[in-house]
Amino acid sequence: MGNYAISGRTYRPEKLGGEAGMVKDEGSDLLKAYLADLINSRLRREVPGLFASLSMMTYSRYGKYPGELLYDDPATLVKLLKEHFMDDEMVVRILKYMLEPLENMGASGKKSVDALINGDYEGFKMHLREALVKAANKWSRRLLHE
Repeated sequence: MGNYAISGRTYRPEKLGGEAGMVKDEGSDLLKAYLADLINSRLRREVPGLFASLSMMTYSRYGKYPGELLYDDPATLVKLLKEHFMDDEMVVRILKYMLEPLENMGASGKKSVDALINGDYEGFKMHLREALVKAANKWSRRLLHE
């Protein structure tokens, strides 16, 4: 079995296996990669125009794609959306659409989306980690076995 690279760092498969590893820095990289894949692939597949414009905005300013920026700095992504769309209702709609898969991950997923919409970025990150741990773990195992 080979190694898996996330953000230029390589991990041995055994380091991605357990939930305990999710809480450490390596787990943060995995959660970030999973969220980025979840968000970016959804946008790319279903609204490619929105994905292209968001990607240009986030990558040109911050060197990150929308899903990565959302994980690293949700306040900056929300601020960027508000500056671009100049309509809070539109920003909420876009965020809810982007995060629909997260919202469907149970109570923690729903709480994370609600926290983001309400501007509670620390609460968003806390609930986000709770919601993503199991799904990211399954996702990484699937990637390793492909």
